[in-house]
Amino acid sequence: MKNREINLKTEPSDELLRRAFWSAFPGGQSFADFITHDPETAQSAADTFIALAFDRGLITRKTHEDFTDFLNRNTAGLSASPWPAGMTFSDMINLLREGRSVNALVDRLNNLARQLSMPAVSAPMITRLKKNYVLNSSKKRALIRLAAFMLAMKRPDLNWHYEKLVDLAGAPLDSPLKTDATAGCTLTLHLHAPGGAVTPEDVAWLNQELIECLNDLRLAGHLGKKTIEPIGATSFNLKSPKRIGPAQDPVLYDRPVRNLLAVAHQMSVRWLICPRSNVRKKLILLIHAGSFSGFFPQRLLVRLPLRKLCDSGIYLSDFACLCAKTAGIKADFSVAEAALYSGAHRGDPLWFVDAFWPNQAHDFIPALLKPGMLPLDQTDPSYRDFQFALHYPEERSRTSFGVISLIHRHPRSKTLLLEIARILLARKMPSDADAVTSLLLLSYPESAAVRYLRLLILCNQANGHSGVEEPRLAFERGLSEGTFILEQLGSDSDLWFTMAMLHFGQAIALLRKTPAPQIPSGAEKTVLLSHLQNTRTALRRGLAASAAGQTLQCLLWLLPVETLLALISKPVDGGGSPPPLQNYEWSGLFYAVAFQMLGAQGWVQPAKRRGAPLTENDLEQIIRWAEASFLRHENTVMGRTYLPCIRYFSAAILWDFSPKPSGQVVEKTLSLLHSAKMGAETLRQDHLCVYSAMGHYLPPDVFIDRINKAIDSVATCAGGSVWQAGRRNRRTVRAVSGRNFLLAEIFGRP
Repeated sequence: MKNREINLKTEPSDELLRRAFWSAFPGGQSFADFITHDPETAQSAADTFIALAFDRGLITRKTHEDFTDFLNRNTAGLSASPWPAGMTFSDMINLLREGRSVNALVDRLNNLARQLSMPAVSAPMITRLKKNYVLNSSKKRALIRLAAFMLAMKRPDLNWHYEKLVDLAGAPLDSPLKTDATAGCTLTLHLHAPGGAVTPEDVAWLNQELIECLNDLRLAGHLGKKTIEPIGATSFNLKSPKRIGPAQDPVLYDRPVRNLLAVAHQMSVRWLICPRSNVRKKLILLIHAGSFSGFFPQRLLVRLPLRKLCDSGIYLSDFACLCAKTAGIKADFSVAEAALYSGAHRGDPLWFVDAFWPNQAHDFIPALLKPGMLPLDQTDPSYRDFQFALHYPEERSRTSFGVISLIHRHPRSKTLLLEIARILLARKMPSDADAVTSLLLLSYPESAAVRYLRLLILCNQANGHSGVEEPRLAFERGLSEGTFILEQLGSDSDLWFTMAMLHFGQAIALLRKTPAPQIPSGAEKTVLLSHLQNTRTALRRGLAASAAGQTLQCLLWLLPVETLLALISKPVDGGGSPPPLQNYEWSGLFYAVAFQMLGAQGWVQPAKRRGAPLTENDLEQIIRWAEASFLRHENTVMGRTYLPCIRYFSAAILWDFSPKPSGQVVEKTLSLLHSAKMGAETLRQDHLCVYSAMGHYLPPDVFIDRINKAIDSVATCAGGSVWQAGRRNRRTVRAVSGRNFLLAEIFGRP
């Protein structure tokens, strides 16, 4: 299919175009280098860039000075996301291709080049750079600027600007990725219709939908169109290699099993939504981990009786299930009946996904976000009709929302109804999400995933309102629901974390009663301390429930909770009025608490914990540990509503821990904040909210306003200086005297 050409004079949005300029020229110096080192290209292109910026209202005068000033105001382009391990120029090209051919990418780049008066691109040029990434000509450098420009429009969250792409030349990029070509994970997709017929149109749908799924999940750099392998008449294979290392090590399969389970989750729901699906046809998704050779899924797939298949249709080999659990995938895994696979799977048990937990790990299904499927929010003119149709089936004819028909078509499908409820919650319609949850609980009263969704709904209602009565009732119901799950269905780190956020929300509500957060006295202080102590207990139990004992969200939230406990427990001198919570007190206590916890985790040497001052090398090591932990947690999450929260909270931890942040801390903090902001901006088009660290949803505009204040605070503390990308400034900025991010997040109103 021919790609639609983008008209830069009318598309994309002003914000994306601004980022595209900043990506091609991350600062005025980069633009000056372009004019100096590539004069022939710049002779026509520079004026075109300036004219385009003027026509779109990004600058007020059509001059080099105004354009340079505009570029110098760039902060988003100064800090870029780190490269994935083994990143190559070929990987960057694959990311831009989005599963299409190189020739299709060349056509798009040349369309862009024509509009920007840049040199044309050719496929042989890309081939030569893949073999030898040396930017020794004006045309090659122009190609990289075009790639940076396009990346900013396609993947603004990465923030891989021109200077960052040039750095690719510093690595041995002509060597292959460090993956094992002989082993990894395989996803087999099979349309199963015993006694029925799978038509060529069904198979064509499956192939095309799989390609679209990979693009929607932004997996083109890992899994693309060319990795889809037809097997037989009604099946496809998708393979993803593991990292180099022993084939028996499940840790090495974390990324491929996460990616393939995300695809399986999407395709399972997409099939249920598809008009071609019916009770006589089932999409089976089988994930195998280990050697790519010797695995013949056809032997297994033909034996599965339709009436005994699980709701999701997703099955895993025994080792693949272990890899999924090692990777932190949250789902209800159950062992399939031996009769389903006896004699076909070499005696290993076969597992199936009963339900994915609704904990933001997986992204939403695009088809359910389309207009006409669900209300956009509670102000939607047809929202009341949707409510009536959802609560009263006899009112179904009063609404045209497509989800109502899907619910009546699949009333017992956990896979589908959990996704519908998740979107309703992310659009701040918790009572409607609870109505869908109630439908599921009628059929599956002991489903941990469904029960957990209701707990999330109650936590959202308890912590997402500034009133008194509704949050209190939701809090009490949430505690009852959580206690029931823990007593009847077993312990889990996510359950304990949500229970902790219920208590923490009640504690913060007491502190928010005054305009300036103030420590209460008397009975209120006793209640406050009780909630904080219960929060701490739940977080510690969450750590204990984790197999690794280091669930990152529980571990990191212990920092502000322990700090608040220390701050509030301090005696009041002279029995005077309750003191306000001061930033300078928070900073000192937070640093002390964090230092103790870092020592307990082995991030700080014992000698340093006895009072010796931290050196710059010590701080760099701590930052390295923290960054690796943040990235590991982020790698388990694909939900767009949660990623901005992870990045903002990571920035808050890093900044609040650094009483005198270095240039490195400033750079990393800004990178995380801008990445969080860009992620939140992408949610607007789908009318989704940002999942807050405290268990409720925030409108993107509210979240972005907090991010902007945080960015301004960093700039103020850094003396207003501009941090040059790739030129790490080691000097220490002046001591933090303004905003502490965690304190601001805790006391920010819903």
